[in-house]
Amino acid sequence: MRLKSFLDKEGIEYSFVDVDLLQGQERDLALQEVNQISRERSFPLSVVNGRVINGFNTDQILAALHDEE
Repeated sequence: MRLKSFLDKEGIEYSFVDVDLLQGQERDLALQEVNQISRERSFPLSVVNGRVINGFNTDQILAALHDEE
């Protein structure tokens, strides 16, 4: 949950899905969406201003947020 803690600390709004807590068809649909977004099935997976970020990478997250400005 380092990513959520980082986003909260920085005051960054976000929405999330805990894919590992999903079951059945709901999980299958979420994983299909992940596969469409990224070739790598790694978590956390973030999409910030259309930029896909695999793993916990604060530098990439902040850079993607600044792309919006």
